[in-house]
Amino acid sequence: MEDYKVFRDLASHPYSLPSLRMLGSALAIIKNRYSQFSTSDLDTDLWEFPSTEHFTESKDTDVPVNRRWTDYMKVIADSNPDPGDESRSMWRLAGNDHVDVLVVTKYIKLLQPSPPSYPSSPSYQIQQPIILGTGANTVVIDQEVKMTLLPIQYENSWFAAVAYADCIHVYNSDNESVMAPEMQKWLSSTFPTRQIRCCGLTEASEQKDSGLLMLLAMRMLLSGRPPTRRNDKEFVHCLRVKTFIELLTGNLNASDQDVEALHKAFDKDTSCYFDDAFVSRHSSPCDPDSSSTAGTGTVAQILPASVRSTEDQPMPFGMCVSSVETSIGSGGYSRRLPSQVVSSRSHANAQDSATETTVPHGRNTEGRSRNRSATPPSMHQECTNILKLLSEAVAFHRSSRLTASSDLATLWSCIRNGFKSEFYRRYSGVLFYEKMLGLRNDQEIATLLELPLINADLEEVKKLQSRFEVWYDICQLRESWGKRRYTLLCAVSDGSALERATSKQRKDQLSSMKSRLDDKDDPFSGWIESAQELCLSLIGDSSFPDRLMIDHYHLKAGWPMLQREFAAYTSTAPNPTIEIERMQPRQMN
Repeated sequence: MEDYKVFRDLASHPYSLPSLRMLGSALAIIKNRYSQFSTSDLDTDLWEFPSTEHFTESKDTDVPVNRRWTDYMKVIADSNPDPGDESRSMWRLAGNDHVDVLVVTKYIKLLQPSPPSYPSSPSYQIQQPIILGTGANTVVIDQEVKMTLLPIQYENSWFAAVAYADCIHVYNSDNESVMAPEMQKWLSSTFPTRQIRCCGLTEASEQKDSGLLMLLAMRMLLSGRPPTRRNDKEFVHCLRVKTFIELLTGNLNASDQDVEALHKAFDKDTSCYFDDAFVSRHSSPCDPDSSSTAGTGTVAQILPASVRSTEDQPMPFGMCVSSVETSIGSGGYSRRLPSQVVSSRSHANAQDSATETTVPHGRNTEGRSRNRSATPPSMHQECTNILKLLSEAVAFHRSSRLTASSDLATLWSCIRNGFKSEFYRRYSGVLFYEKMLGLRNDQEIATLLELPLINADLEEVKKLQSRFEVWYDICQLRESWGKRRYTLLCAVSDGSALERATSKQRKDQLSSMKSRLDDKDDPFSGWIESAQELCLSLIGDSSFPDRLMIDHYHLKAGWPMLQREFAAYTSTAPNPTIEIERMQPRQMN
């Protein structure tokens, strides 16, 4: 513990009167920089320096980050973002992903000082995010300002730098006290007369969380406190939730009431959407002037288990998140986002909601089961498999674009890094195979992928080509369909087993699929045809509506479904209709 040794040496140093005055000056400067630190609670009856255990950081302070806060963040994490950059930034933040420049910029607006009621210079200023390596980082320092905060990004990690009159403090989120040479060079050229000191914030942390720790460090420094060194998983998760809610409400002191207001607005939006989906627009119980965004909003995806919470009690968060002084303003983050997401309700609530929305508003359902006609056919398992693949593909499509024009290196990188969509993995594999067919030798492959001729990666490339050959052969069963042939990639549920199969097993699978496609009495070809338009949208350059039935499929994937729903789930129309069974007239005795 380097700091411990420094201050133990200070405590044991033989001081002279001038050196004590120097120490007093140093303490005065430190007190001004960390104004919230008080020496009144310190033990004054000390004659030797305490052990390291005496200086452990406190973790016993709670803040109101409870399940309702976490649940609302999950709503965004489970939603498909709008095409706009702001929506995608919030989606990534909620989904336990990295903090991007737009999020940092928005949070800086919240931290900016409010306009003073009397003419005077503010005690601090915050620069816009600085991205090292872009060559366009201009810093203008106001000499009247006591400290200037600089959010710096270098190689996808965030650093909080503070420029004082005599020095620069750089807070590193990965516990490294030595900066990268490029950052050291930039700081030295920007602040040539100031001493540069680097401090590691945490024992260890993930790179994707560095932005959260950087924003928190800036906030604590502005309130006169040193940045925290905490980084346990619970703490970081709470920090992510709190940061997200603060951005969404535009309030650094967001409360439970603010979160409940978000939930209420969201539930109203969701109710109107499902009414519009299952009830005629002319008889919809929703007020036409309401804030419903049916057909224009975004839709929930599968809930990541990593952000689920079952506790209602506040979670420990640490002293580091208490309110910033009132001089810090409340810039706004767009509150349009909550009205563009569909709530990811619990299974029970979703089931109740589905039951209500399939019944025309105001009708009495008593005796329905006795007067219902024969039970309609359930959805075939093959259709369920197709919908599962398409549901994943649509979610992936909304967050990442991959087209037939992607080059070989891009396809290879995507395949190696993995996909969250099995359909896109197969599709990229077919594109990869087709591009490899056009190459004549290893030299061309190595040139396109920027690999040496003798390299293990080159062998991996050839193995990938062999693995995806079966998907290419499947698409060739209907070569005359053009791009529609890629719909056949949905026809096999277990892709890994097919890729591991022997040549004979693959040949048998292809023969069976061809026979079924040729058989007019087999509904298989009809299912594939129904999914063609959606698949074309997935692999094309054009976008499709923000809300489709397939976006909601994962919410009902575990429930019994009817065969007649398949066409609606594969439709590219924003409001497809599902024929509702007519009740038989009640027989009068």
